[in-house]
Amino acid sequence: MEQRQKRPGPGRPPEHEPVVVWETGNVYETYTEAAQATGCSRWGVMRCCTGMQSDTHGYHFCFASELGIV
Repeated sequence: MEQRQKRPGPGRPPEHEPVVVWETGNVYETYTEAAQATGCSRWGVMRCCTGMQSDTHGYHFCFASELGIV
């Protein structure tokens, strides 16, 4: 049986734009970074950015391009 090689690095690169927290103005490269910094779930951040919910844990998130940052 042939073994698969593992990818180098911590994981695959994000396939989305940087994320902004409206309340602080901080910009994060990934949903995970934004979630860890705010104490929210990655899933909640993603749902806010894609418009599935308005906020999570009292924070509002959007993609940087929506605010003209990128």
